Amino acid sequence: MTNKFLDIIPPGTPKALFSKKVPQTAKPNSFKKGIIIFFTVFLGLFLLCHFVFSQAEVKIWPKTELLEFSETITVSVKTGDFDFSEKTIPGRFFEKIQKDQQSFSASEIFSKEEKARGTVKVFNKHNPAKSLSLIAGTRFLSSDSEKYFTASEKIYIPAAKYEGGKLVAQWTEAKIVAMEPGEDYNIGPTTFSIPGLVGTSYYYSTWGESSENMSGGINMKKKRISQNDLDNAQKVLTEKLLEEVESSLRNNISSEFILLKDALTKEITDKSSLAAAGAEVESFIYEAEAMASALIFKKTDIERFAQEHILSQIPSIENNEIFLKEKKLLPESLTISYQVESIDLENGQIILNLEFSGKVYSDVDEVVLKRSFSRKSLLEINTFLENQPQIIRSETKFWPFWIGKAPDEPKKIKIELELGVD
Repeated sequence: MTNKFLDIIPPGTPKALFSKKVPQTAKPNSFKKGIIIFFTVFLGLFLLCHFVFSQAEVKIWPKTELLEFSETITVSVKTGDFDFSEKTIPGRFFEKIQKDQQSFSASEIFSKEEKARGTVKVFNKHNPAKSLSLIAGTRFLSSDSEKYFTASEKIYIPAAKYEGGKLVAQWTEAKIVAMEPGEDYNIGPTTFSIPGLVGTSYYYSTWGESSENMSGGINMKKKRISQNDLDNAQKVLTEKLLEEVESSLRNNISSEFILLKDALTKEITDKSSLAAAGAEVESFIYEAEAMASALIFKKTDIERFAQEHILSQIPSIENNEIFLKEKKLLPESLTISYQVESIDLENGQIILNLEFSGKVYSDVDEVVLKRSFSRKSLLEINTFLENQPQIIRSETKFWPFWIGKAPDEPKKIKIELELGVD
């Protein structure tokens, strides 16, 4: 069976009359919400800055007073420590020893002449056999170079002997020396004739033979050390060494010490040449030793004396709660000059005339000031500080800028002293 659906809406009736309307939800006001959040955060930051991070900063320029003094003090190696009451500061000796050597050329030129010398065997084969004596100074002539030599002493030559029916020459050794100086006479082994026997039966049966070279002959220009060379070497080296030992001593003294111009001595403690005057050498070594000694003292001891003297002369502040009783010295203002009255290096003592000055000021009691400034306005704080004769200027700032009074807590109040400006 077929189902039938009937349209019960009358013809001509608009469908909109029968459509279901869904209600619209209203959108939140985002701008209004943002304004509320902004002012909430702003108020929170305002309260945080006002009550938590608020602070006061007070700068104070105290009045300074320049004090000038002059005193005489003693620097002494016998003083073990700083003594203000005795006006004495400790001194100490600082020493430096230095050695040096230098090569110098010999300058004296002279002619060096030596004759060659050597030994010969002098043979005698005279027939009939007969001994022979030759006087000192007998000449010997070399067969190859024709150089003349002379006998250094008398020569005795025994007579020849027959051995096995043959005549055998006998000989003796003799010292001979060249007749002239020079290297030309340094000849090798050779035979010698004896010119003095010419015309006699001994000339052909007497001769000399050498088995070694003649030596020692020279004729040349050489150098040797003169006394002037030694004197010049001493002067050059000692002057150089004295400069070096002083420079070395100064470089090894710490910057914390003061070395006065005339508080230093230097001397040569040893000097010598490794060769004597007359030594035939091209050069020689000269050596020396020097010592420098200085009497020094610490710069800080001078400054300490000046500071203690200035502070000892400052009157105390009476009846003022915001200032400490004792005044203070402004360290940067301290100036010191001195003149040497005397230096006694033998006894290790220096007398100095000091001229020194420094600025002093009244230091504030921060605890009292912070307590006084608590919950005070800018006007009240500035008025209070302007009425203090020990203060020449002040400057107060609050943070944040809108707070009307200084914080109640002392730790939130910062006090700074501005020194060095009058």
